[in-house]
Order: sequence, then structure tokens, then C-alpha cells
Amino acid sequence: MKKQMIAIPIILGIVSLAVFYGCSEKTDNEIAMKAQNTLLFEDLSMLENVSSSPLDNHIYRIELLGQNEELETLIDEIGQQLNLDELNIYGVKRYEMNNTDVLMYSIPYNRTENRVIVYKYDQHYQVNIAEYTPKKDGITQFRLKTTDGMLFYGMDINSDHEVGDFVQSRNEQMNTFNNNVYETSRRMSEMQESVKKEKQPGDPCCRQMDDWSGCFKCTTEFFVGKWYGLVAYAVIGPEFAAAIGISCIGAGPDTFC
Repeated sequence: MKKQMIAIPIILGIVSLAVFYGCSEKTDNEIAMKAQNTLLFEDLSMLENVSSSPLDNHIYRIELLGQNEELETLIDEIGQQLNLDELNIYGVKRYEMNNTDVLMYSIPYNRTENRVIVYKYDQHYQVNIAEYTPKKDGITQFRLKTTDGMLFYGMDINSDHEVGDFVQSRNEQMNTFNNNVYETSRRMSEMQESVKKEKQPGDPCCRQMDDWSGCFKCTTEFFVGKWYGLVAYAVIGPEFAAAIGISCIGAGPDTFC
């Protein structure tokens, strides 16, 4: 009888531990396999107030991707061009903007401050690498390059989050992506109301230049030779610099302004 009384607590203890660890493992798996995106930032008022300046904030929503099909598709696309072992694929953020239908994704590297920046429109993807290089006097040199190492565009950012010294280069990968977006957007029957803006009399329409390169040169021309403060940089983070050129994606002779 004594042996039976000792055995019962032991059996109950084993059962309790099994239930505890089973529940704990289930909870961890649910967290690890969370499918929903997590909202990090949102300002819907920006949908009604779209600035004409490419250096003002146009990012109205930021989400951290969950373990879902969107993430899988993106990672498959990046994996065709870059080594995924160098990237934190669980830290992917999606950026939505009020001046374009192009989505931007940011994927951090594991050991550097650089980012993989992906532009997506419809089924078209453009994979880029954002490089942040510290220089003298608190200056950070930003360069956005395509995966072949060719310059897309860049600028210097000082410790007060002001930008200057813009550079840009004709980039064949980027021009191909731009042309794909241009042609696809022309076939689209509907576009977001936020990007349907009337051209004001006398205003240059940089988006109606021949390509992205001409558009970006046109839009940043005013800022050359001076420093311009990026008010939202502290909120958005280093990805803000990679979003500045997005307003020119889809540029072409008869696109919207």
C-alpha cells in the first residue's frame, strides 16, 4: 500500500511536467510561426496630405512581416541574388508610401548596419543594397546600389539628419525595373487616389522625364549645393534614405505627375 501511495505522486508529477512542457512548446511555436504582420508605425493623415518634396516623409505605414506567404515569396526572390545566411530574415519590414504604389522592404544584415532594400510593384521586384559608411565629422555616406555593385543613387547625412551632396548614376537594372513599372502602371485600370495629383500650372513634372535617372536629377536639382533636414529620419530610421528615390519609379513621358 505504501508503494502505491509513493508511485501515485510520481506518476502525477510526470504527467504534470508533460502537460507543462507540451503547453510551453505549443506557445513558443505559435509565437515563432505567427502569420500576421505587426504594425510598427502608421499615420493615415498623410494620405490626405501628400507633399510634393521627395525629401519629406511619404511613409505612412511600417509593418514587421510575420511568417507568411509574403515573407516566403520575398525571401525566395532575394535568395536568387544574395546569400541569405548573411541576413536577418526575421526582421523584414514593409514600407507603404502615399506618393506611389511601389512597396519597399528592408532586410537587415546580421553583422553590419547595411540593409537589403527591395522595391516591389505588382509582380516586379528590384533588389538593392543600402550601404551606410561613417565618415569624418559625424557624416554618414549613404549609397544605394543594385546587386551588380552599380550605383543607383546616394547622399551624405550629417548628425542632425540633414542630407546633401546628392549623387546618382545611370543604372541599367534600375532603368529596366522603372520601365516595367511604367508599362504595367499604364495597363492598370485603377490607381490609388493618393497618387493621382493634378499638375499645377508652371510646376515641372519630373515624373514625365524619359526615365528614373532624369526624374531623380530633376527632383533633387533644387537641393543641390545645400543641406536639407529630414524631419522624419529619427522616426523612420536609416531606411528613410532608401525611400527618397521611390517617387521617380515609373517615370515616363505620359505618366501621372
